[in-house]
Amino acid sequence: MLPSDKNILIRKGRLNPKSEKEQTRPYSYGDAIHISPDSHFCKFHLNVKIWFEKTSLTKKDSTIAKYHNIYHKYIYPVLGNKDTDKISCEDVKKVIEDANRKANRKEISASTYNSIRSVLKQIVSFALPQYEFEAIVKDIMPCKCKAGAPATLSLEEQRQLERYLLKELDVYKLGILICSYTGLRVGEICALTIDAINLKRRSISITQTVQRIKVAGREKRTELKVTDPKTFSSQREIPICDYLAEILQVHLPDSKYLLGNKPYEPRTYQYKLKRYFKQLSINEKHFHTLRHTFATNCMVNGMDPKCLSEILGHADVKITLNRYVHPSFDHKIQQMNQVANHCQINDHSRS
Repeated sequence: MLPSDKNILIRKGRLNPKSEKEQTRPYSYGDAIHISPDSHFCKFHLNVKIWFEKTSLTKKDSTIAKYHNIYHKYIYPVLGNKDTDKISCEDVKKVIEDANRKANRKEISASTYNSIRSVLKQIVSFALPQYEFEAIVKDIMPCKCKAGAPATLSLEEQRQLERYLLKELDVYKLGILICSYTGLRVGEICALTIDAINLKRRSISITQTVQRIKVAGREKRTELKVTDPKTFSSQREIPICDYLAEILQVHLPDSKYLLGNKPYEPRTYQYKLKRYFKQLSINEKHFHTLRHTFATNCMVNGMDPKCLSEILGHADVKITLNRYVHPSFDHKIQQMNQVANHCQINDHSRS
């Protein structure tokens, strides 16, 4: 951890790398850096390196990994190799303009665009304190991209998948069935222990997740790491429906984790589901589709949004409402008919 007085020097760009080569290469998170109050400028990416080290003290590894990916993909190509004291407002603005253009062309999602803005704003505040980020980007038109209804499985595809899973049920198919009836994320099911499944109470407790994270100081190396869930709200108890409880009663394995004796690799599980979908000719769907489908089914069938929000582990019920209240046209017709039937007194009352 850096002393507070040196943090001030770093913000002014006084950082002394080992060599010119280190000045121009992208840093790897966890690399050592050398600080010198005698150096009058440095490459921007070395100031960002300090920001990452400071930020990692208060943020989860998964958050740092996400920030790292955003920086290297969208910010470093524009600003990384510039001298910190030579970066202009226009340089900063270009990052957001590029991201805005990609978002409007649907080359990146609205979520990614917002992440780019957020990460860049934090970096500018740290490395370029003389600039006011919001003042720089105020005249950039808001991103027109809008998150539409999440992709879900049709009713027929749901039935098709369930028949396939039940035909030769193993632990991997059982895990996918659990996700279909609880909305678990892929990292949560891969880190789910047998002890977390309480059949007497008919509940599943989510206290951890697993993900692949970059190893500090090793640019191309990653490790599978069990961490706390995505947010505080993601630590939750999920009720199990009677139908799923009966299946679990018979098919729960004798192992530490649902998917084996150690946490399972999420990417491997995603590929496994992709193969299942391919065999069923279900196209353009992914693991998170199971969560979207579960949530949409809950909303369509009248579940209270607050109840669903807690089951999904959302921090705010607004997230649930904004993401999953996208009724189909058939459902809109059904709702309109319900209103009409409620208002109608009898068949002969209309003129």
